[in-house]
Amino acid sequence: MRGPALPVYVTTSTHEAWTQANQAEYGADWASFRWAEPAELLAASAWRDEQLEWLARQAHLDCAETKPHVGPLAPGCAHCVAGGWSCLFVSGRCNGACFFCPAPQCSDDEPSTSAVGFPRADDYLAYIEATGVTGVGLSGGEPLLTPQRTLALAKAISSRAGPRLHLWLYTNGLLLTPELAAQLRDAGVDEIRLDLAACDYDLQVLRTARRFLPTVTIEIPAIPEHEPRLRQDMAAWRDEGLDFLNLHQLRCTPHNRRHLVARGYTFLPGPRVTVLESERCALRLLRHAADRVPGLPVHYCSFPYKQRFQALAARRRTGRLVRQPWEESTEAGYLRTLSLLGPGPAMEALAKRLSSLSSLEGAWSASPSEGRLHLSAHALAAVDPAGLSLRASYVETVLRESITYRHPFRALKLDTGRTLWIERRRVARDLPAEVSNPCAAGAAWERLERGLLPYLGPSLMGLPGSCRRDGEAGEG
Repeated sequence: MRGPALPVYVTTSTHEAWTQANQAEYGADWASFRWAEPAELLAASAWRDEQLEWLARQAHLDCAETKPHVGPLAPGCAHCVAGGWSCLFVSGRCNGACFFCPAPQCSDDEPSTSAVGFPRADDYLAYIEATGVTGVGLSGGEPLLTPQRTLALAKAISSRAGPRLHLWLYTNGLLLTPELAAQLRDAGVDEIRLDLAACDYDLQVLRTARRFLPTVTIEIPAIPEHEPRLRQDMAAWRDEGLDFLNLHQLRCTPHNRRHLVARGYTFLPGPRVTVLESERCALRLLRHAADRVPGLPVHYCSFPYKQRFQALAARRRTGRLVRQPWEESTEAGYLRTLSLLGPGPAMEALAKRLSSLSSLEGAWSASPSEGRLHLSAHALAAVDPAGLSLRASYVETVLRESITYRHPFRALKLDTGRTLWIERRRVARDLPAEVSNPCAAGAAWERLERGLLPYLGPSLMGLPGSCRRDGEAGEG
């Protein structure tokens, strides 16, 4: 049987690149994974399409169809969707022992975000103001392992930013006491997110949080074998005053691989290896909430949402700080420059023409030594480029703690005296373009991909994959 058709944005070469990258990441461990066969993938894709069509009609399917949800999003999620979220990792150590955790969580790091350390709270506060952050999540590790550090950060953020900024905290709940919950509230925490899967879904943790914090969200991975219990618990959580439920897809990493493999999950190749049964569980729970648990908002934060939209938000926040006047930000958050190339006299005449148009001041720039002229799409529409060659180039902007000297960079000077750096990493240069559609050649950097990740397997590429053994059960 033929495998499922690939979406337009996922070519066969992309699938092959994903699979080969996954193989390289896991090495010999790749052989321990159970990969679905084409017939199984086709059936799973058809089933998912039905669920998403229902959600699109009866609920919500937002963010280029990567964020299904029933009811409204939690306040922190709304800031994330709007591109204003910053996650501050308070430390790298955790007291939990969750089989699904993607990282060791055993380091005593200083607070950090976007791989940039912020040992001083004032520097972080200046950073979020400079980049237009509107919501901060305090995370870890487990931030309540260092309560004084966490409370101090919360107080500093809330006192400086005030009500314009939404502040929330992620915790496994194992250390949450009434006294600490009250301190978090008094420090300015607006929302608490509980990973109840880490504490065996202890209802008392929810009750403690609900008693003191303004907004309470349960945020857990969609664990397939826990689905029957979750169906029962959702109504109880709602009745206890839970405000929101967030579900995530299980993702495989070298750290948690052996635990996920031992549970017999079916894995999917992609930008990162994910678990098929976890997404199916999340979508079923969304339908269950809509049908049986009215009043409880539930949302599935999918891996492609995180991969695309959270990266997009980071690019936009840094890109707007270094964007040249003739550069334009694409839907995908890259900075695009259009360039006209041609003989010197033609370029001089074009520059003279543009100089005469006051409305285009700043929308173009000449580079005589390169025989080219950079300009925006608006400026291009105002001139006749006949006889010239049009090219499109794209840049990704990345925040750095120090200069690598591998890419052009711009300083980001904070009002505390600290300097961070924004690198301009070129992802495509001089792609041939047409005046009628100058962005066509750069589609990968122009538009965000739509939809959840396709259900693929190594067998679709003729690669060995499935290690399913006789008698091994899949998902019912």
